[in-house]
Amino acid sequence: MEKSFKMRKFFKLLCVVMMFVLSLSVTGCFDDDDEKEPASSNSGSSASFSNKGMKELEEVKIKVREGKVVTLNNQNPRNFRGAQPVAKKPFTLMVYMCGTDLEEETSAASNDIIEMAASKFKGDKLNVVILTGGTKKWHIKDIERNTTNIYTLEGENLIRQATFGRQLLSDPRTLTTFVNYAATMYPSDKYALVFWDHGGGPVWGYGVDGMAKPEKNSLFVPELKAALANSALAQKKAEFIGFDACLMATVETAQQLQDFAKYMVASEEVEPGFGWDWRWLRTLSENTDKDALISLKETVDRFVAFCEENSSWLFGDFDGTLSVTDLRKIGPVATALNDMGKEANGIFSSHKKAVTFEKGRAKTKSFGDLGDDGNFDLVDLGDYAEKLHKAFPNQAETLRKAVADAVVYTKNSSSVSYATGLTTYFPYNASFNEAQGTWPVYASLYKNVSAIAGHTSFLTRFCQCLIPDNPAAGQHKKRAGTKAAKGGVEVVLPAEDEAQAIEAKFVLWRELEPGSDYFVRLLVDKDVESEGGKYNAKFDGKLMSFQDEFIYVREKDRNEKTGVVTYDSPAYLNGIKVRVLIRKDAKNKDGKIVGALRVNGPQGSKVSSKDIMQVKKGDKLQFRYWANLWTKPGDEAKYAGQPTHKWVKGKELTVGDSLTLKKKAVGKELYLATFWIKEMNADMKISNYYTQKLEMRRK
Repeated sequence: MEKSFKMRKFFKLLCVVMMFVLSLSVTGCFDDDDEKEPASSNSGSSASFSNKGMKELEEVKIKVREGKVVTLNNQNPRNFRGAQPVAKKPFTLMVYMCGTDLEEETSAASNDIIEMAASKFKGDKLNVVILTGGTKKWHIKDIERNTTNIYTLEGENLIRQATFGRQLLSDPRTLTTFVNYAATMYPSDKYALVFWDHGGGPVWGYGVDGMAKPEKNSLFVPELKAALANSALAQKKAEFIGFDACLMATVETAQQLQDFAKYMVASEEVEPGFGWDWRWLRTLSENTDKDALISLKETVDRFVAFCEENSSWLFGDFDGTLSVTDLRKIGPVATALNDMGKEANGIFSSHKKAVTFEKGRAKTKSFGDLGDDGNFDLVDLGDYAEKLHKAFPNQAETLRKAVADAVVYTKNSSSVSYATGLTTYFPYNASFNEAQGTWPVYASLYKNVSAIAGHTSFLTRFCQCLIPDNPAAGQHKKRAGTKAAKGGVEVVLPAEDEAQAIEAKFVLWRELEPGSDYFVRLLVDKDVESEGGKYNAKFDGKLMSFQDEFIYVREKDRNEKTGVVTYDSPAYLNGIKVRVLIRKDAKNKDGKIVGALRVNGPQGSKVSSKDIMQVKKGDKLQFRYWANLWTKPGDEAKYAGQPTHKWVKGKELTVGDSLTLKKKAVGKELYLATFWIKEMNADMKISNYYTQKLEMRRK
């Protein structure tokens, strides 16, 4: 059987995103929507690799052939009756390739197999053993679709060697059997294992098997550990374990896998759907007698370079982060985080210490942030240490040094700031539709994966302090009044409120329709200057718009060195709920739409989606907006039984030739300006409130 497969750069969805801010708004008619809101040799993006001697991707023809296929049984993960080991080679690479929607919709797995073949890796030095499954369709059509199989890649020949029948990749026993089979049938001096698919960090784990039921379609991190503990890697460590998946560069994941590999390669942020550039296999095959870090540096370089190369092409900049962590040095990182957690418990005995801590946490770089649609609550460990240095100088410095020592190589694209290579789970913004926040929901899952007792204990106590972070609009603090100021608006907090304040954002609203007490949130801007209790926000009366419609845009990241600012905006694209991705740089001073990513995880899972969608001419784009009820005194009964907040849809737009945004002056409707203050109350609860609103109307 032979299939000539021409590579097309189908880019999947870069999963998740962005932080707060900027200006934006609403225009036209709205329909009610019943949804709820919810370091070292590290940085840089230069690459030193070469493609010399490699094939162009479109030249590769994958030939799928049958070997002497044996049937594997998960009940007997070490019994490979009928199979004969091949001659020993220096290195065997195992790829656990769960195709899911990434392959079904955009041929991403097939494309990566083509990249492997295009690398022209040295087959006498390297075995490439690939497990395929977890998807309803393969674009290399002769790959068996309804079964889980093991193939070897030999040049451009993909040879089926074993089958599991209809076993799932979300079954830990499948992973155990695969590793044991590959280690036994392809004996080598060195081994490595890469997980290919979606990822959801330490809470939601790895992968989505598209053939499984939603309740069991992923592998939690403890299941990865249990599967590997029963495998050959428990006796002989892999050179590295990699995740060509989102959000898996966490200290918790590293701690769980430290007994099975020397290095871990993973991303702090959501990965773009195209994932790694697998042509680094050539370098791996040429350096099997050297430390794997030589090859892994190229893995990182190629990935980030590809993100950068496409920043001005089809979609705009991808938030590329990839790091190599020395798992032999993860112990000191876990110990430092444990000690930080123990020390942090002291904040609950001192309100002043608690506020200082909170101010640091509020500024810490987060990854996996979907804004109003959810948050994976992952914070960069190095930045966490830096931002909390004032509160805990000794513990923070120890943590910073441990992270810098453990992360031996990391890079990120120009749109990303403060990425030091490792994250940790730290819930912070309680979800408004979960009255007690996210921690009670995720606590049992996280406690199963984290062996960092001090950090987990602190999170348990800390998260009990969280109060839903969307205050009722009518319940503002009367003693804090918003007023007009030169170049914008300001508020002066009384001394008792300022002592409790953690952070402030400027929020602008517009009436949903004339005479309505529902107001649509147009702008949440965290660029607020503060001095003492005085907070000032600049506002020139202009907001971002697309096709003359105001849109609500939230800042994801701002890289001061490169000048790149990235945003997202909630919307529907051809009926699919997405976050529209926006980039502002020297070429696009007012911003430009560069793509969209799905909000919901694949197959009903909780992991991050990785599919990126192109926004193109003819598409239907409908922006989403958050509306709050701002009642006037005495009008409360008028809205009895009606929601205090809701999502609304804007006008449906047809995308034309231009994806550029423009700044536009506000209209003559009624606007409300206020500040959104997060505070640590005297009773040690973290809550939010709005300052008294300022009514504004353009003459």
